[in-house]
Amino acid sequence: MNKKLIAIAIAGTLAAPLAAQAADISMSGDAQFRYANTDNSGATMNAADNRVRFALTADLGDGVKVATRYVSGDADGSPKSTTGANSNGGYFDYAYIQMPIGPVTATVGDQKATWGTGFQVQNARLAQRIKLTFKAGPATVGLLSDGANDETVRGGSDGVFVVGNVGGFKVGVINKPAPEWTNFYLVGPAGPVNLAIESDDLAGKASMLVQATMGFGSVTGILAHATADAGNTAASYFSPISTLGTSTSATALTDFGALAGDHTATLIGAAFMAAGANFTALAGTYEAGVLNIDVLDVKADFKVGAANMQATYGSLQGDVDYTAIGVNTTVKF
Repeated sequence: MNKKLIAIAIAGTLAAPLAAQAADISMSGDAQFRYANTDNSGATMNAADNRVRFALTADLGDGVKVATRYVSGDADGSPKSTTGANSNGGYFDYAYIQMPIGPVTATVGDQKATWGTGFQVQNARLAQRIKLTFKAGPATVGLLSDGANDETVRGGSDGVFVVGNVGGFKVGVINKPAPEWTNFYLVGPAGPVNLAIESDDLAGKASMLVQATMGFGSVTGILAHATADAGNTAASYFSPISTLGTSTSATALTDFGALAGDHTATLIGAAFMAAGANFTALAGTYEAGVLNIDVLDVKADFKVGAANMQATYGSLQGDVDYTAIGVNTTVKF
């Protein structure tokens, strides 16, 4: 199916009646600057990048919405060495139209998506996506047809997903064939413990995240355990660790699951407020194939005037020797 032609046809059909309506338009944006100093076994690097985004949403009435966001500055999100050139190209991060067609909501165009806990699909850009959703009792059913995925192709181009609430838990399952991808997640409270579980299988290669948090007065305890088979590495986001997070994190050594061999990480830590900042501190172990690594990761989120700041420190020691210090400044407008 030619998705671009379908999108143009739908938009064209709607254009005349929509033009006569007054659109409710909202605009927003943010500017971001990141800096990181990393030391990988004595090889040090200073990295920096910047980004400005402008978003526009138009509510055209009768459930029809158009949204787009333009990004200028760092075009791919990865940190740049201060001795090299920053990518100053601009692009549209997303651009789509959403409309009801009877009981179905259709969303057509370039879209952004996070699935489940974000362990495997987080803020991914999906180009030329057609998404159809409808209610089936307490659940929402979705049909997908994807063109190109500018981030990482996960599974085939077409798929189906179901999300809903079961016993107080938010649950979801998605399946895309050729290559086969199945993912299940569950998020919600089990008594005093908040659970986040995600199980992923990509062409027979599995990964799993189990994370539990629990409040102890003003402190929140955190326990996270993740595994990944060798080969289940695409879009691997182990978000509790900045040093083993995404490849687009300025302080990350690698994506979780991207090193050779099977991967296991177990972390314990706490989140708390001190000196006007929200701190998250985690420590634990990370095994990747024959590598055994001790992990220490500390993040502090705070405000300076209108700016949202995040400072991070990460250390990976043992069979690797890696430390990173990063600062992220974001101003919204």
